Amino acid sequence: MSAKPLTNLRDFISILRQEGDLVEVNTQVDPNQEIAEIHRRVISANGPALLFTNVKGSSFPLVTNLYGSSRRVDIAFGLHPQRVIQRIVDFAQQEMPPKPSKLWANRDLGFEFLKIGTKKRKSGPVLEVVDLDPKLTQIPWIQLWPEDGGSFNTLGFVFTKEPGGGPPNLGIYRKQRYDDKRAGM
Repeated sequence: MSAKPLTNLRDFISILRQEGDLVEVNTQVDPNQEIAEIHRRVISANGPALLFTNVKGSSFPLVTNLYGSSRRVDIAFGLHPQRVIQRIVDFAQQEMPPKPSKLWANRDLGFEFLKIGTKKRKSGPVLEVVDLDPKLTQIPWIQLWPEDGGSFNTLGFVFTKEPGGGPPNLGIYRKQRYDDKRAGM
């Protein structure tokens, strides 16, 4: 695991590359089912992260399976976020609906969660290019199956709760790209 916390995706990818836990795929690959099939095979073999550098129809690379092992999650986030997330999950499962005394006793959780991965920056690579008319179709979204309704991105956090009670759920759900400007869940 990295001695210092990572501050960006480039550093994370660089560490994975140095440790032999990243494979670069430089051959052109199609985001329509081909990338998904390669990804499925690598995951089923407990394989490395994949960096696709030549995605058909896009000038952007695509990386998958970054968090496909607990070791890679620890490299990316360290153990502190894992502990905070576990405390939040435990609290949500045991204290719903929360009592004021329990909220007060766990008041540090919100502040700890807000500190995970957040830092204000006045400069950085993300600020170097400004496109006043961004298009979602420029980003490589994957179509997984032949009968999927289109291309999807899988990293949207959604909090749900049963209308009649029961434990809440925090999940990651697919977002579907409809066109250049719209996506839905």
